[in-house]
Amino acid sequence: MSRAHEKRTVRADIAVLAWALSAVALGACGGGDDGDDGNGKGDSGTVQDAGTDAARSDAGDDASAPSDAGGDAGRDAAVDAGNNVPPTLTTVTARQVGRNGADLRVEVTGSDTNRNIAAVSVTLFDNAATPAMIGTERILPLATAISAAQGSSYVVLSNALNGVTNFGSARVALVDATDLRSSTVDATVAMQTVLGMGATCDATFVMNRCPTGLGCKKSSGETNTTCKAGDAPLLGNAGYYDDELGRRILFEGSDPDGDPTAYVIKFYSDAAGTVPKPVDVDGDEETAPVAEFTNTVPPLTGDGTSFFYNYQPGQQFVVDVAAVRLVVRDSGQRTSNEKLIVLAKAPTKNNNGACDPRGFDRCCAETYATQTGDFTAGSCKAPGALVCAPTSATQGTCRTSAVARSNACTAASSAGLVLRPQNGVTSVRGSVRGSVWEPPVGCSTTSAQPDTVVKLDLTAPAAKVTISTDNPSTAFDSELYVVRDCGELPLLCDPRDPRSTNAETAGWCASSPQDFWCLADPTSGAQNPVLELRNLEAGDYFIVVDSHPSTNATGDTFQLTATVE
Repeated sequence: MSRAHEKRTVRADIAVLAWALSAVALGACGGGDDGDDGNGKGDSGTVQDAGTDAARSDAGDDASAPSDAGGDAGRDAAVDAGNNVPPTLTTVTARQVGRNGADLRVEVTGSDTNRNIAAVSVTLFDNAATPAMIGTERILPLATAISAAQGSSYVVLSNALNGVTNFGSARVALVDATDLRSSTVDATVAMQTVLGMGATCDATFVMNRCPTGLGCKKSSGETNTTCKAGDAPLLGNAGYYDDELGRRILFEGSDPDGDPTAYVIKFYSDAAGTVPKPVDVDGDEETAPVAEFTNTVPPLTGDGTSFFYNYQPGQQFVVDVAAVRLVVRDSGQRTSNEKLIVLAKAPTKNNNGACDPRGFDRCCAETYATQTGDFTAGSCKAPGALVCAPTSATQGTCRTSAVARSNACTAASSAGLVLRPQNGVTSVRGSVRGSVWEPPVGCSTTSAQPDTVVKLDLTAPAAKVTISTDNPSTAFDSELYVVRDCGELPLLCDPRDPRSTNAETAGWCASSPQDFWCLADPTSGAQNPVLELRNLEAGDYFIVVDSHPSTNATGDTFQLTATVE
């Protein structure tokens, strides 16, 4: 099944959809939903950059209201020196890198009187006599921000060269934390050298790489790494679950050579995995049902040898398929160990217990022992009461949802994820990790997807505030919704929802129909959401940047902008 087809199994082909929320909460949805089909991107002003871990750290069990303790004022002063002088890009080196030559590494040296070079703008061009642009501009945070008057750093654009054979040059500009840009510099992309068996190789795959099927390694007693016969991938933790966190097939593993290429899933109607079950994985009723499919392993994470994937099938899939068999293959056609995964509910963890924010387990204090009404055995008696508050991409702690959300809102301030558009701070950059929030009912069927929270500080009432992730810095399909009270779930405010006739919510429901629409993202490459909020009182609001399940967005970056009229 193609990647595009896989997206369609989890997203309805809707147009644009946004929601304003009540005095307790207001919200909008930038992504779509799968609707149970039966199967399964600069603005003027100041920008602040924040690291994910600080923004999403678990601050303990203090459930008090979010405060500004954490040095926001200091950050604002450091971010905006007020001289409006853009950074200067001195040198640029661009090269093809990565285990399979699919990545682009851009190394830069520059200077900035504001001492806050935070990101790089990169546009790829082909090698024609009159170069044409390949793809679109991408803005990514530097591996290490340049906070001195001058310095060097780099950025790696994963899969930017995947399938591209005619790449020629990269047009690069520095972007500082006030969104000021340097002049652009064009750099020829150096082609990565492909070595042969026994050649001394660069284990980081920057200067060169071993050919398909070989790994860069050294045996005991050897000094240098050389190209040797590769090893098969290794599948680790895997699960096929249907519970309050949603339907999902998860797997993780590693490949010592860093070259896994594809995974193969086979479907079975029995738990023993002996009776193949053809299913319509696309849900389009046009493609013939299949009993297995092969797809590309997502980009490696962490140390460059690890992989993780989260596939979310539709409702009918879990009805028809009792178990799946899973293997991973590498570029040398070596196959990993096989995993037989039987449909189940994920293991549970109690309050304050260690958990995995990716969904390999779930936080639940108590489950039903037997079928009880609509709840099957193993269902959580209070779904959503506990959530896995992430401390890293793979680790977290079970907290009550109110505590986890309150901590996330407080952490937004200490991490610099604060928008103050009336004071010139109109944009922030961050990344998503772990799931503490869920979209309003009717906004999306997304659940347990990576998210983070950004604080919006209005020092005076505003007739209209426009927030958006629609810019080249946002690397995933996002969804937006807004809350006033971090301890509460968002409430839907829409003329079609009975709750919006409530006097408490009526203040958020403006008369113009456009107040109820934002830009959806029904297909790959579509724009991210633009949400308009009307007639806001002065005070604090909290914007949740959520991700669509098709993106596997853990650790991916975003830029959130806000303008006031």
